[in-house]
Amino acid sequence: MFIDTLSKALSGGDENISTDTGKVIKNLELIKRNIKATLLLIHHRGKDTSRGIRGHSSIRAALDTSIELIKENNLTKVKIDKQRDLPPMHPFYFKLEPVFIGTDSEENEVSTCIVVPSAGNPNKEFPSIKSNSNAAVGLRILQNLDLGLGPINREEFRCAIKAELYEDDSPPSSLSTGFKRILDDLTKSGHIEVSGEKIILLNT
Repeated sequence: MFIDTLSKALSGGDENISTDTGKVIKNLELIKRNIKATLLLIHHRGKDTSRGIRGHSSIRAALDTSIELIKENNLTKVKIDKQRDLPPMHPFYFKLEPVFIGTDSEENEVSTCIVVPSAGNPNKEFPSIKSNSNAAVGLRILQNLDLGLGPINREEFRCAIKAELYEDDSPPSSLSTGFKRILDDLTKSGHIEVSGEKIILLNT
């Protein structure tokens, strides 16, 4: 069942107040248990997109899965923002293609659209990385660490970088600076996204 949108479901309540959001969350749980179905709740991000979805923190806390849709030129990026019980998926893209389905009683064309998966955003340009650079080594390490089970642990990646590129007696500051530069270069080149202690390997 789709709830479109949370703001409407609040029926005049305040999404920033825990007592109001608590009531709607409780009622949604009752609906879910009684109809024995998945509830898909449509909500929006605030003006400051870095802060995630609008409203009280209890909204996100109650979600089993949070899926964020981000428009990037002619495609839509699907990003798993939260996954309670399963490893999160890698981000992926899709586009909407119109499909003609007939005409109405007044002979006007009637159309809909279908979702078409895409390998990535062809209109987004990223700087390339040199094949002999530390960033290229980092990318190879990430590809070896990636088992298709979700994000890669940042510390695991750092340890692999240290073993590959640094001597045992290398100063910690050297490793810290070099590791940060590799993360920055791979992020700018569109190969990864970093979320806290997790690294998400994108389409490569």
